[in-house]
Amino acid sequence: MAILSGSLDKSANRSTTSKNSPLPRDIGPKYTYPEPEEPPKEEPKPWVLQVDGSTTKEASGAGLILTSPKGQRLSYVLSFEFKATNNEAEYEALVVGLELAKAVGANHVLAKNDSQLVVGQVLGEYTVKEEVMQKYLDKVKAQVAKLQSFDIIKIPREENIEVDYLAKLATAKEDAIPRNTLVRYLELPSIFAPDVRVQVIHYSNSWTGPIVDYITNGTLPNDNVKARQLKIRAAKYLMMGDVLYRRSFSLPYLRCLTMAESTRAMEEVHQGVYGDHQGGRMLAYKLLRLGYYWPSMQKDCNSMVQKCEKCQRFANIIHGSPTVLTPLKGPWPFAQWGVDLIGPLPMAAGQVHHAIIAVDYFTKWVEAKALATITAEVIIDFLWKFIISQFGLP
Repeated sequence: MAILSGSLDKSANRSTTSKNSPLPRDIGPKYTYPEPEEPPKEEPKPWVLQVDGSTTKEASGAGLILTSPKGQRLSYVLSFEFKATNNEAEYEALVVGLELAKAVGANHVLAKNDSQLVVGQVLGEYTVKEEVMQKYLDKVKAQVAKLQSFDIIKIPREENIEVDYLAKLATAKEDAIPRNTLVRYLELPSIFAPDVRVQVIHYSNSWTGPIVDYITNGTLPNDNVKARQLKIRAAKYLMMGDVLYRRSFSLPYLRCLTMAESTRAMEEVHQGVYGDHQGGRMLAYKLLRLGYYWPSMQKDCNSMVQKCEKCQRFANIIHGSPTVLTPLKGPWPFAQWGVDLIGPLPMAAGQVHHAIIAVDYFTKWVEAKALATITAEVIIDFLWKFIISQFGLP
């Protein structure tokens, strides 16, 4: 029985380890893989808007600086053609700054201001009692509603020095404003002016088309030389929203205009409401100060001024010479002479066949004498009698 049971045990063991029998599923170590963790979403960095107002007995104005998350800055001087209090000037700068931020494609804005009243009213901490202040607050809320996020904080006046300088420039005389400062003139308060709508510009059929395609999509020409040239040109430009701007050394970013827009801009600045029919060079410089750019602006401005009918009819008559004038080399009459010998000439009375000629450089006066022989004594005698004795020592 013992042997039988042993054989049965062996057969049982062999049957459980047969090659044809499948292995149990629970044999082997079990591994559990953790679910991948999603990386934390980075909060978008806001555009920083700094504003400040200034009011004097003679004028009112404001200044603003809009800084992108990458450090690109837009600065404006706002000159008001209407009377405003200091708080109204602060609100005007805030409204214009929010409009500018939306125009360049900003969706997250952080405003900084040193006015406790304006900051408190916008945050709802202070009540608004005056009707004008309520209109300004409603205007600010209407602009804030167009953004995804907005916040405003109060900063000390010491941290707002640069914007305060721009605000003081707005109330200064026009000749005191530096040339590289962009000035915007407001005829009416923003609470009475209609909302400004920004139109999307299509650059496909313009000189800016290749630059915009490269900046937005990385599109390059097939030609390697043209592709390299486009990369070098595009380094001077940047996109803000759907608008192309050109970087400048001393001026703020210049908005690039298409050919159709440049024609209208030249007409408005040259002969519009505020146009004074300036020359081509001054017209191009004025357009640059207003913040516009296109490659052929100097040539186009000169061409437009030459074709302006009113400039041709009523401009001052130019009394310049139609030909190029030859500069005079002589400092005063008979101070410098040119002497030359000519000949031989046909024989004349006295057997003269040469001539000596002297010409004054200033008056073109001519002295001449026929000569029979050419010697040093004859030349000295001519200079003494015909030049020195009559006109003095050259």
